[in-house]
Amino acid sequence: MSLAVKRQEKIHLDRIVEHFALTAGYKKLTDKLEDTSANDITVTGLAGSSQAILLSNLCRTIGRPIIAVTAGDDEANDLYDDLVFLVGDKIVGHFPARLSPPYEFRSPTAEIIGRRLSTLARLKNGDVNIIVAPIGALIEPTITLENFENSSLHLRTGEEIEINTLTMKLAKMGFRRVPLVEEVGDFALRGGLIDFFSPGFDYPIRVEFFDDEIDTIRQFEVATQRTTERLNNVNLLPRREVSVTPDTV
Repeated sequence: MSLAVKRQEKIHLDRIVEHFALTAGYKKLTDKLEDTSANDITVTGLAGSSQAILLSNLCRTIGRPIIAVTAGDDEANDLYDDLVFLVGDKIVGHFPARLSPPYEFRSPTAEIIGRRLSTLARLKNGDVNIIVAPIGALIEPTITLENFENSSLHLRTGEEIEINTLTMKLAKMGFRRVPLVEEVGDFALRGGLIDFFSPGFDYPIRVEFFDDEIDTIRQFEVATQRTTERLNNVNLLPRREVSVTPDTV
């Protein structure tokens, strides 16, 4: 598909979204939302992707964060995909359920934990306007804001930090030391280099030290070890929502 065709399709899609905002039903809804005396408001007749169109317009109109709660994970995945298609992934977050029932001592997948923690970080920083979550995700406890801040780490080039201090911090955050980083939650130390794969990232990170100063921060591919992007700073998210320390145990 050519770039011109994609641009034309985007123009048509934007027009559909704009026309939706001009309908009498949408105007009636926004009037009720502005009425502070209004309690529960029910909207019916939304089929297919019209739910995502409604939410994308509300995001622009009301100017405050929205959480869209679905009955199950499949509905949440579909709604999230529709919203990303309409408004992009920069302002939409996905908070999936862990999919590990209580007392079945199974850990959620690294992808699920990474997405949950990444969405929480974006919400804390004010970088997300709509969060899509199934009801199962909302009834599960998650990390507190205090623990989240204490379990996160911000690194930037030019900063001074002892490499052993960073190693201990990664271990405390739940990262697993390995000879070679391959999966989310791994970290490896080789001389003045430290690699780690933080939740919420598509690629692992390599930090190169000059004495105790961070010289470079790079993303790299696992298979080829080639650099994909150079970074000025990076936020490390904890590997788990519940830290496993002697105190918490």
